[in-house]
Amino acid sequence: MAFLPSSLSAKSPEQRFWAWFQKNEDRLFTFERDQEKTSDALATEMRKVDKSLTFEFGPVSNGKREFVISADGIRKAFPKVTSLHTAAPVFDRWVVIPFRPRRAPMDIDYGGIRVKAATFRVLIGKADRSSVIPLMMLFPSFDSEYEKVYRGIAFLLLDGALVGHLTGM
Repeated sequence: MAFLPSSLSAKSPEQRFWAWFQKNEDRLFTFERDQEKTSDALATEMRKVDKSLTFEFGPVSNGKREFVISADGIRKAFPKVTSLHTAAPVFDRWVVIPFRPRRAPMDIDYGGIRVKAATFRVLIGKADRSSVIPLMMLFPSFDSEYEKVYRGIAFLLLDGALVGHLTGM
């Protein structure tokens, strides 16, 4: 049986996450070098705080990069976004942001596929009796082999559009 030092076992999941983040800060800041492996490692650590948490990295600007903590639209995870953000240390190179901010429609690189926001279309059908509104997302370069990736891209584009609509931006 292994014993953890009391200082480690007493840390909250949020504190353990930020300790891991600080230890891996250089790798995270330059995540493009090994995007898939780095993103997977970060997602694994975030799930230790809450299984619904996700993230976004912003571009490097003036030597800093945004790290956005998101609940991915799952309301029950909102308090964990807040607690993880509150527990964040001050970083020289990172701006930690709780919740995905509204952004202008942008091109998305996700899962090895790039989609220009201007080429994405949504067809909206009529609501059925249960008030469900069918949506059809259209991508000019859609490949059914990568359907799961395109679903993720569609979610990100729709999420950005709806957040802007609901917040009046």
